Amino acid sequence: MTTIFSAIGDIGHFDQSLFQLTEQIGSKRNSFAVILGDNFYPTGITTLMDERINYLIQALMAMNTKTLGVLGNHDYMGNIWAQTKLPFWHMPSNYHHQTIGTVLCVCIDTMVLDPEHIMLFDDVNRQHIDLGTAMTHQLNWLHSTLSQSRARYKVVFGHYPILSSGSYPDNLKLTRILIPIFKRYGVIAYISGHDHNTQHIQQEYEGYLFNQFVVGCSNINEAYRVNRMRSGCLHYSAEPAFLRVKANRSSATFKVLNVNGQVLYRYEQERHLH
Repeated sequence: MTTIFSAIGDIGHFDQSLFQLTEQIGSKRNSFAVILGDNFYPTGITTLMDERINYLIQALMAMNTKTLGVLGNHDYMGNIWAQTKLPFWHMPSNYHHQTIGTVLCVCIDTMVLDPEHIMLFDDVNRQHIDLGTAMTHQLNWLHSTLSQSRARYKVVFGHYPILSSGSYPDNLKLTRILIPIFKRYGVIAYISGHDHNTQHIQQEYEGYLFNQFVVGCSNINEAYRVNRMRSGCLHYSAEPAFLRVKANRSSATFKVLNVNGQVLYRYEQERHLH
């Protein structure tokens, strides 16, 4: 059985390049898609009557597949619970999971895990989230979800990158919190947005090969170009693009495609039993 999915992030400007990318996604067979946060710029949405929701619907219709949602830091500047009530995608809470085909899709809330990253304390507190317990609850859920899954592939999606060669440096707090969990349960890839570019960074942690994909470049006018190329960076581009993943019995193939459907980068990861 083969499962194919697409991922795209930082869509909230809803400009021409985004809709070119969503049309490319919709022109291909997908089992599902994931939107990686910063869904509405500049300050999220506060009600279900926000007119920008119509642009989201347009993008979802173009992708023409079941879509899972992730929250970003700009979404926290509005009312995140309004986004969880939208019926057009699957985002029942600020973190959630679902097994689709051969893939366990785990969508985490990195704002709760690292509110210090861009000083989101007030925005998180405004959502009536108790930071004293919310991180512990999410991490307990993450352990439980990953440990109980028998899916062939485990993929985690979030907004903040753990590793990056872009405008934001490596996130040491997320590295400390998440890498041991990913290693323990054999997560094949972590896919995020936030940096407005596409990247693939690979790093080994005590025998665990960690694959970080950044897919945050859906708007050509806000592309972040490289400041420094960190070790292990196998791909970096500021061209608007999305990630397409094809997971079969023996391996998962990751491709970065631009608005014309041209492949900018390709990587294949063999499946290892865990």
